[in-house]
Amino acid sequence: MSADYLFCYSAFSVPMLMSTCLSVFVRNDGAPGLSFAGMCTGALANVFLDWLFIFPLHQGVTGAAVASRLGQICSLLVLLTHFARKKGTLRIQFFHSEVVLMKKICRRGLPESVTQLAIPVTALCYNFMLASLVGDLGVSTFSVLSFISSLANAILSGVAQGLQPLWGRCFGRQETEELEWYFHCGLIINTILSLCIYGFLCLFDTPVIRIFNDDIHLVQTASADLIAVSRGIVLKALAIFTLPMIFGVSAIWIAPFAAEAITLLPAFWLCRKPAPSGQRPVAKKPGEFIPSGLSYSRF
Repeated sequence: MSADYLFCYSAFSVPMLMSTCLSVFVRNDGAPGLSFAGMCTGALANVFLDWLFIFPLHQGVTGAAVASRLGQICSLLVLLTHFARKKGTLRIQFFHSEVVLMKKICRRGLPESVTQLAIPVTALCYNFMLASLVGDLGVSTFSVLSFISSLANAILSGVAQGLQPLWGRCFGRQETEELEWYFHCGLIINTILSLCIYGFLCLFDTPVIRIFNDDIHLVQTASADLIAVSRGIVLKALAIFTLPMIFGVSAIWIAPFAAEAITLLPAFWLCRKPAPSGQRPVAKKPGEFIPSGLSYSRF
């Protein structure tokens, strides 16, 4: 079943990459509204096609993979209208590649490529270890936490991507003051959003997890681990952005320590929170492994 999903998912990899790439070019070419419309069209088409292939057509996981990729094709078709109508300055045409330009692109894109590659590699390592140590419960818990962290990451990354064309325009015009103003606006917005996301996840961890899965053991384990995800995704980014603004450039090196120190307070509060009656798991036989997230009330 997984092999079928992976095959169908990979078969449409070119439209998916083209959709992601063109959304950036369309936004930078003066049509952010169309870029947004393309992404929304793909998402809505994906939701509808998922329902169509899974329930009425009974295609299961394979249908879900095909639906996801057909949604990307719908998004791609919307984005291509920008070039068909020739509204901006960019055109799709043949060009002669230049070695110097290719080297420049690779040099600037390689760090981001490695960063993006680290995400699935880390997920793969987690899945291997959780499958061997905890079993299906651990893998399911990590999947839920990955969804939540992806949503938080998307919010923060969306601010940066929205500001990127403005930064590029100011840099090209050598408008240093306006560039710094946009930069500080981005820091302030992401700082506020980081605090809101972290506070929301700490206060409403269980309801958020129940959106994805209602299993009581999974909810307890994910609630305990959600604070670690928030620390890694939200608090470290918050510390990296804010400490240099307050204490100078050298303060960036103590950002990880500051994030860990801030995490200690809600972690201590969660440890002292009383366990719900009748929800503490007990080993059924000697030597049976119980995940650390289920040993006490929240940890």
